[in-house]
Amino acid sequence: MSAPHDRPTMLEIVQAVQQWWSHAATQPASSRRTFDIQVAVNALDIVQRELLDFARQRSAHRSRLAGLGHADDRSLANAIRSGAHDDNLEELAAVLRESIRDKVAVANPRWLQSDPIPADQSASHNVPAPQRAAAPHNAAAPPTE
Repeated sequence: MSAPHDRPTMLEIVQAVQQWWSHAATQPASSRRTFDIQVAVNALDIVQRELLDFARQRSAHRSRLAGLGHADDRSLANAIRSGAHDDNLEELAAVLRESIRDKVAVANPRWLQSDPIPADQSASHNVPAPQRAAAPHNAAAPPTE
């Protein structure tokens, strides 16, 4: 598991870039290849950012989970599904927001430059109650008698 980050893992990214370079090195230059090189560079930038801040982000993620009474993401997801956090949605939203900020800071930190809700204001926003998925129903209308 790569918590606090999701797949692909750093190793999977590096392997994909290595595999691509092995193939691309045998192909003639083209505008498509230039684009592909930029994609590879961006992927390696993601790995670099994750490596540089991984320990801090992992520690912060574990601390946030523990603050909600969970040891891992699976436990938190199960609790959310069961409605266990319905009475503390503002706290849950603040925790999730910080986890998302950490993920975005690795994936593409430029996206944080236009964040519409600053971190210190996120908990003050009203958080709507979660909508539970309705039980599946038959798309056909029931027979009428």
